[in-house]
Amino acid sequence: MRNLAGILFAGAVLAAPVTAAAQTIKIGLAGPMTGANAAFGAQFKQGAERAVADINAAGGVLGRKLELTIRDDACDPVTARTWASVLVTEKVAAVIGHFCSSSSIPASEVYAKGDVLQISPASSNPTLTERNLWNVFRVVGRDEQQGAVAAQYILKNFSGKNIAILHDKSTYGKGLADETRKALNAGGLKDRLYETFNYGDKDFSAIVSKLKAQNIDLAYVGGLYTEPALLLRQMREAGLKTVLMSGDGIATTEFPSIAGTAVTEGTLFTFNPDARKNPAARAVMEAFRRSGFDPEGYTLYAYAAVQVWAQAAAAAKSVESRQVAAALKSGTFNTALGQLSFDAKGDRRQPDHVVYRWDAKGNYKEIDSSIPVAAAPVVTPPPPAAVAPPPPPPVVQTPPPAPPPVVANVPPPKQAAPIATPKAATSSERRVALVIGNSAYKNVSALTNPKSDASTIAAALRQVGFQSVTLVNDLDRNKLTEALQKFAEVAETADWSLVYFAGHGMEIGGVNYLIPIDAKLSSDRDITFQAVSLEVVLNAAERAKKLRLVILDACRDNPFAAQMKRTMANATRSVSRGLAQVEPEAGTMVVYAAKHGETALDGTGGNSPFATALAKNLATPGLEVRLLFDVVRDDVMETTGRKQQPFSYGSISGRQQFYFTAAR
Repeated sequence: MRNLAGILFAGAVLAAPVTAAAQTIKIGLAGPMTGANAAFGAQFKQGAERAVADINAAGGVLGRKLELTIRDDACDPVTARTWASVLVTEKVAAVIGHFCSSSSIPASEVYAKGDVLQISPASSNPTLTERNLWNVFRVVGRDEQQGAVAAQYILKNFSGKNIAILHDKSTYGKGLADETRKALNAGGLKDRLYETFNYGDKDFSAIVSKLKAQNIDLAYVGGLYTEPALLLRQMREAGLKTVLMSGDGIATTEFPSIAGTAVTEGTLFTFNPDARKNPAARAVMEAFRRSGFDPEGYTLYAYAAVQVWAQAAAAAKSVESRQVAAALKSGTFNTALGQLSFDAKGDRRQPDHVVYRWDAKGNYKEIDSSIPVAAAPVVTPPPPAAVAPPPPPPVVQTPPPAPPPVVANVPPPKQAAPIATPKAATSSERRVALVIGNSAYKNVSALTNPKSDASTIAAALRQVGFQSVTLVNDLDRNKLTEALQKFAEVAETADWSLVYFAGHGMEIGGVNYLIPIDAKLSSDRDITFQAVSLEVVLNAAERAKKLRLVILDACRDNPFAAQMKRTMANATRSVSRGLAQVEPEAGTMVVYAAKHGETALDGTGGNSPFATALAKNLATPGLEVRLLFDVVRDDVMETTGRKQQPFSYGSISGRQQFYFTAAR
């Protein structure tokens, strides 16, 4: 068998052997590493990391090894622009990403101005390559190509049936649904129902009722896997046998895991032919199988994106972006997807889509490859001026995932002082969160639940409509500081900011500290060098405009207490006794899992008592923030037999009410 490098990088001209002193070439990877679309982020990560490892094993590019830096945009346009600016500052040679078109489009302008090449493994909206940007490429087809194939299948198999077109209003979902609708109408089949929903919606009863009333035979849904899966489940619960069809956004096993594998049977979607079966991917498939990872969905597309960049850089004998871009537009590249080449816009010249069907076991297989793109109804993309999104903003933006569930004109809680016409939070508010779980402490016993607690709280925040939730676990001091610094940048554009930390925390000399997993404390004097003060956390959160929340499930017993006893002269009390009282600035609330001077319980279940109560009450409709934390306190005290009392510090505006979840 030929070696892996020979199979995967045929035609690439690699320079002299890499020396130990050679400088690495940094490339970026950007996508939804957290959030509702994290499954696709995981595919990106696996594909890009494997490609970088294989290229480095084959000698690198131009005698230099590649280094991958990964950024999480959570499919949020604002976050994507922020990270794009960071990647430009870091002088990456190229960016593999983004996943969502709504992230790729705004980020691409940042990259263009910063002379950075962008290759998306997944973004299919036509606007991405219709703006005459020199730096944008993609290894997938476009929405009108995929929509045409979906329409051909529907025209062939559902002629004369009642068709509904639905989408989540996102750049991807709306674009794909509208292109499918356009091709259907051109083929003589008019849709009976056209409806939209919000990215992040959970309740589809109104749409299900309309599907039932209109006797819909097939519902085409433009969106990513979570909402179509929930819609499908609710359709079946209502007794509807309507076929659901979608695009490549449901090409992940997360789709049947949400909808239910039996429920998923018969669901259709379009995607490129299964890259895993491509002979060109045989060697890399073997490598993935040895690692135990199934490279479904966009894994091999991310792999191929790295490949084409590496081969183009070798052909250009340079990593300078404009030279590599010229090589990309003039060459043909051997990849795990087969041979790829690009037109002047940066679109792939070899688009191909087929139709798949999910079965009752949660697997999908190709059922119709008889519709080549060339034979599909041709939908000519409108000129750039027509597809440019309406100003402002200058690019197409996805509406934020589920508008923040806040309510207008909800009276204040009964115990609140009477106020005149409280100003409720608006649906346009942007809410962001950083969620940290430190369990794997290196120099003391590990904690059981913080990592699980963080995951639970992150999921709860996404469910109640936070547009950006960054979940990170087991951070050492450098990574904890870096995470807070990055969050500070995100918080500057937000109305709400929230930091949740689960792990060890302690007070020394009246100052509270969060303990990273690599801390090694033999003296209280070590604390400033080994830990991160609460003031740093507050500084990161306090950039938001309206409400800042810092929630610490960090009042656990101090594992360093025994070795620090002899040097605790500066401590206001035993360092084994929780955190000190704080007085944050107006507009900021700090919540402890246990009152100052007391310790919190890690819990014996899957989550701490505090995390359990918090996650449950975040989703309770109509609980104003101040009342919500009072209810959390009551629940924890009841659960722990009054052994643990959460406590809130600080004051927020009495003229405005803040709600995690709207009153119904």
